Amino acid sequence: MPFRLFNHIARKVGTPYQLYHEETIIDRNRDLICNFRAHFPGFQQFFAVKALPNPAILRIMLDQGCGLDCSSPTELYIAKKLNVPGNKIMYTSNFTSEQEVKLACEHNVILNLDDVSLIDFIPKNKVPDTISFRLNPQTNENWNKFGMTEDNIIKAYEKMLIRKPEINFGIHM
Repeated sequence: MPFRLFNHIARKVGTPYQLYHEETIIDRNRDLICNFRAHFPGFQQFFAVKALPNPAILRIMLDQGCGLDCSSPTELYIAKKLNVPGNKIMYTSNFTSEQEVKLACEHNVILNLDDVSLIDFIPKNKVPDTISFRLNPQTNENWNKFGMTEDNIIKAYEKMLIRKPEINFGIHM
């Protein structure tokens, strides 16, 4: 892009401003998805809303087949305002409260849990269609920020099967 165009935009809209190139966003996203699907045919990309909660950018990502990964009630609100169906929203929060689990279940989004104890917060009449467990690959034996060990994921899986035998499962890493 010619420098004079940046100056023209700055005079027109003021500074600072953010400029996004839709074609580049689409190309990079397509490359990412194609590369993953070459090895994992069922791969589904979920764009992290916290990375760029701009509704216009989120719409581009949705139009390219991405889902949205929400990590807070505000981000879930944005996704719902964009009319994103629950099966295209993953709720992955850190230090998740009981209220957040219930909110995610109310919207029947994919609930991505990083602690087996969070299962107890899921309302019995609002178990989502899909639950994902966040695997911690334990690359650092002294400190693990988020996620479950393989053993805890098996416990979580067994606990959820009792609650809803027909539930879909995923692994997030």
